[in-house]
Amino acid sequence: MFPRLLLLLVLLLSAAVVSPAQEPDKSSGPNIELLTMNGGKPNLSASGEGITSYKNDEIYQRGKMSVRLLKPEEVKFTVELPIGYTLFNNLIYVVETDISFAGLSDITFNLPSARTKETFAQLRILFPEVDYSDPKVPRWNDITLDDESEEAQRFLTETAIKQRLPDFKSRTLHGFVQYSPTILLVALRDPAKVRNKLTADLQITGSVQSQVTEGQRVTYELKITNAGPDTATGIRLHAERGFSFVSVEASDGKCNMMAGNIECKIPTLEKGRSVDIKIVEQCEWGPHYDLPPGTDAPGASQVSKFITVGATERDLAQDDNDLWLTTQVFPDPNKGPVIEILSPTNSQLFSGPNATVPIRFKASDPDGFIKKVELFDMDHGKSLGEATLQSEGQYELIYKEVGFGIGWVT
Repeated sequence: MFPRLLLLLVLLLSAAVVSPAQEPDKSSGPNIELLTMNGGKPNLSASGEGITSYKNDEIYQRGKMSVRLLKPEEVKFTVELPIGYTLFNNLIYVVETDISFAGLSDITFNLPSARTKETFAQLRILFPEVDYSDPKVPRWNDITLDDESEEAQRFLTETAIKQRLPDFKSRTLHGFVQYSPTILLVALRDPAKVRNKLTADLQITGSVQSQVTEGQRVTYELKITNAGPDTATGIRLHAERGFSFVSVEASDGKCNMMAGNIECKIPTLEKGRSVDIKIVEQCEWGPHYDLPPGTDAPGASQVSKFITVGATERDLAQDDNDLWLTTQVFPDPNKGPVIEILSPTNSQLFSGPNATVPIRFKASDPDGFIKKVELFDMDHGKSLGEATLQSEGQYELIYKEVGFGIGWVT
């Protein structure tokens, strides 16, 4: 039998967990004012322009918050707004805080520089998210609360929504989102150019090997086609984890792996054109036949990968936007390593901030030996280092400075 040269214990996330101060009242929206939590007040311009309120209910740690307007030279990222949006009066705000919070955010803007009803009607609030297909260029999300806000309709009553609609008389605008934005900007939206009013029928097709043996590579051949009638923009492909990632290539755009998933971004795709994407993965040993000792393994196990694609434009035929590809996995007579996690235990709590989490486990190979054990933070794609041998077959790695939140070790 071949020896196992490398055994991977993958750390997806491990975090200190602190219970929220109280359950949010989603019927009326967030009501804890973070800007004045420790006696502070909003940082407004001389004209009274800026963020006047930032509310949230899920508070993990009290502290201070302030908001300031970024100068153009302070912007350290590419402001590449969606088609139809332009930055308004260089209004980019950064939220500086040591408060730990999450969940629904209700943010109020006062914008007296919008002097006409026509200009005010086009104002939108945007915040950036990490684009896992291209982490250097953020993906901008429109969180403006208006009559069409799906996020607000999920969490607020009709009365609460009406109280937060854009109001030209007071020059107030609300941003409402199930995140905790730390950078927000004000943009103008041109209704004649916004792409979500157009239509593009994206279709995803593909193939994969029908059968593999443990340890072999698996190749997914995918094709995205635009059947029109309009050009598709801001195209995103998301492929869930199937086997262990090896590589991904696209004939156009950018792709990246994050937490085992594949994320691809294709800027534009004209009617009748296609983009090819190739994903290569490695079938692991062991997890497909993780059975009690003495149990006979089945003839084959199945592994499916779910793939979905979408664009900024409306897609009226979404039945062809999703794809399932399934591969049968047959056992390798050379048995894989066995891992048993000893700590942390399920639902274990660690005190924050910057918690220290010991990760302990047993590792062995039924017909070989263990040469090295390495742990990885898959959310950020980095190694946490090699675990040390504590006793016969038992290893440990001390994970330091873990932030607040809920996580897991696998």
